[in-house]
Amino acid sequence: LSVTYEFFLSDRGMLHRILSFFLPSFILQMIGVFCARYHPERRRAWSVRKINERWREMERRSSSREGVKSAEKDVVVGLSVRSLLDLYLSSKSYPAGSEILLVPPVTIPAIVNIIEYHDLRLVGIDLPRIGGETRWGVDVEALRQAVSDKTVALMLVHPFGCRIADLGTMRDLRKIANGHSLDIIEDCAQSYTGICTSKKGHIQLGYLGSEEADVSLFSFGPIKTSTALGGGLAVLRRRKGVAKSMRRMQESLYQPQRTTSYYVRLLKCTFVQLASQSTYCCGFIKILLDSVGIEYSWLVMKLTRGFDCRGGQQEVIRQIRRRPCPALLALLNRRLQQSHLVYEEADKRRRRCESFSKVLARSEMSNLSTLKSVDGGDMYNWIFPVFTSRPVHTSRSLISMGFDAPCGMTQLRPLENCVRAKEVFDHIMYLPVTSQKCSESSRRKLVSVLQDACSDIATEKSTAQKRSATWKAKSKTMLFILAILLER
Repeated sequence: LSVTYEFFLSDRGMLHRILSFFLPSFILQMIGVFCARYHPERRRAWSVRKINERWREMERRSSSREGVKSAEKDVVVGLSVRSLLDLYLSSKSYPAGSEILLVPPVTIPAIVNIIEYHDLRLVGIDLPRIGGETRWGVDVEALRQAVSDKTVALMLVHPFGCRIADLGTMRDLRKIANGHSLDIIEDCAQSYTGICTSKKGHIQLGYLGSEEADVSLFSFGPIKTSTALGGGLAVLRRRKGVAKSMRRMQESLYQPQRTTSYYVRLLKCTFVQLASQSTYCCGFIKILLDSVGIEYSWLVMKLTRGFDCRGGQQEVIRQIRRRPCPALLALLNRRLQQSHLVYEEADKRRRRCESFSKVLARSEMSNLSTLKSVDGGDMYNWIFPVFTSRPVHTSRSLISMGFDAPCGMTQLRPLENCVRAKEVFDHIMYLPVTSQKCSESSRRKLVSVLQDACSDIATEKSTAQKRSATWKAKSKTMLFILAILLER
């Protein structure tokens, strides 16, 4: 025992020497492994890889269900759709002065700033008119005629979360693009609604982008159905070299997003979410803001807006050229993992919109109508826009009765040269019917308030028509008397 103790366990023993030599090295190696595993760049790379895997799995299940041969895809993860569009345009390096055709001609100001920053010009294709009524859709013939030698791409926007072009329309656009060597950029910022597998094994999918598009852009911003309080995906088809170029530019030109700024946005959106849960809280905040001269809608839009576009092109580019932080990527990965919950929530919202649309149709309000697509369907998904002759008056009437129905508060804007799209946006209003807090009794009350507001508009119109008719009659009488006097 004494020999064994001296050989192994004493201060000069073998075991003591082995431990004294290897144990510090082992501890240092474990610390290094732990730090490397939880290093921000290491976590960021892991999240990006998982996001790519989840999206490709959804695409694979979608193509197997629909029986469509899926093109080779690559997914680039960015801070937002704006950042991904900037990366795509930088990697393509279109000639200065080139044109991008926008259909429908609506987008947010930041997209216009990004395109103009790259010395490109945005040309809008106005909304089609069918049977004397403006419809939402793609005017393929007008788009074909608008293609010129300067055109380099077509940009298709799906507003309000609705799919604006079916498979046949996308194939027509693909033929036009192939004939003139154009790219198709699909803006699906408001269109992601997840994937769901029912109990019977049937796969139900939201929209994951068209196979005819070269790149589809998806957003997960603060006001989206599936929100990660930021982040975006660019799904590229047949453009593997472009995807590598985008990633290379993102790593070399973009600065990392600060985690603290993401936490500030988290706290801000948490405050908005908690405040919006109570009608009394919203009413108190509105009264408080009115007393100090601040518009309630302006504050809501400022709190939910991802970027501040008031500084012009340079300020927009400075804000969007960031790599998403690991916290944002982790939440984005979780959102894709919970895609079945997103689909269920989006499906409930669609059903609420559908039932409310039927109620509006039965009420027969002449001064209010839903937006119609080319095929005659209603334009709603996760928000419910309507067309009214006096949106400001109707919105104020609804707010006074406890319904937050903003008009023109969204960042979507029509291009200046598109008359029909501008007319629609001048008379658009958004009804609060997609929220879980909006019960059946609340929807019936909302219809009643809308009827009263529309009847007031009709009364004012009839009064104005009577006044104009009276003035016309008086003017005719005065002209008749004046003519008699002149004859004498």
